[in-house]
Amino acid sequence: MQAHAYLACAPQGAGVSVALFYAACGHDICGWFAHEHVHRCAAAFFAVEDYYTAAGTHFCRSVDDDVHGPWIEQSAPVTTEIRCPIGEDDCLELSRLSSAYIREWLFFADEPRDHDEAALYRSLGLPVRPVNVRAAQFDRFDRNRPVWVHASPGIDLNVVLFLKKRLPASHREARVLA
Repeated sequence: MQAHAYLACAPQGAGVSVALFYAACGHDICGWFAHEHVHRCAAAFFAVEDYYTAAGTHFCRSVDDDVHGPWIEQSAPVTTEIRCPIGEDDCLELSRLSSAYIREWLFFADEPRDHDEAALYRSLGLPVRPVNVRAAQFDRFDRNRPVWVHASPGIDLNVVLFLKKRLPASHREARVLA
């Protein structure tokens, strides 16, 4: 899987608005996302079936931040519980990629192992939010606007726009839809 990453954050404001990666799997895309809303972190795996075809797409996501847990398909106005639409080999690869992505890019306020990163944020005068970009990555962002953005080379920003419209707005919405 060739993964593409996108992150948008406002370190002095709302924190991480979206952190995601995705990879093409044939005509489909699959990946992982996280974002903060009202001091909580919403994170989940997702799959978009038939993204690269003329057929209608199907957006599916895990209920929690667990590729092997329960999944739902979101189709307005109905949400249906389904089995994970991703093959086992791809699930294992997604788990591996999400761990590597998180290790490289993000830290979480409630993780004891991220204590040093939280202390660094405080020393920089930045608020520590539920989900944060590692300070070592700041130089990789376009910081010319209040919301800093990083997009990996070759990313399809149409995928990012597609996903932003379909991701749950909050942790609560993610759980309510399940």
